[in-house]
Amino acid sequence: MSLVIWRQRTVSALSTSRAVTSLIFLQLVLSDAPAWSLMVLVLIELSDLVDGKLARRWKVASPLGYILDAFGDRTAYVAYALAAMTRANLSPLLAYAIIVRDFALFASRAYFTRWSTFVEGDRLWTKLNGIRARVMLWCFLATWYDSSLQWNIVSHVRAATIAILHVATIVYLVFSYFALLLLIQRYRNRSR
Repeated sequence: MSLVIWRQRTVSALSTSRAVTSLIFLQLVLSDAPAWSLMVLVLIELSDLVDGKLARRWKVASPLGYILDAFGDRTAYVAYALAAMTRANLSPLLAYAIIVRDFALFASRAYFTRWSTFVEGDRLWTKLNGIRARVMLWCFLATWYDSSLQWNIVSHVRAATIAILHVATIVYLVFSYFALLLLIQRYRNRSR
């Protein structure tokens, strides 16, 4: 096996590993194993940090890799949203809205076959949006970790913290859906 093929497979394995590790994370959350789930969450995020950097560094970035990375990201978002809903009091409607928004993004990528070339100019904004989604979900999960691992950092203001997170999530979702609609409109105009 050539070095290039090995590198491509390594990057692809890192991207697709998030589908498996996200499932393990969700199972650990549902099994009330916060310490283990937190370790798996860190592994999920490390794989996301490393796969794209390796692909660019090793010059093995490809359309398939772009899709696998996006697939891995979607599985993590869904697992985080479901975990936050079941353990950290995230509203089911907001969890659903986060998941649907992510599916809409993925569907747009499939519809606009040149999405990866279109998005280059918008990479910073799309990356920031993904980071905001993760941070929102991590904040919800942090309230669960805080109480279940007995860190007791926000335990005395947990209800207020969760209320503030709900408001912040609504603001994020309004902005995010609007930004997605603008991107779709822009890419539709570009593909004509």
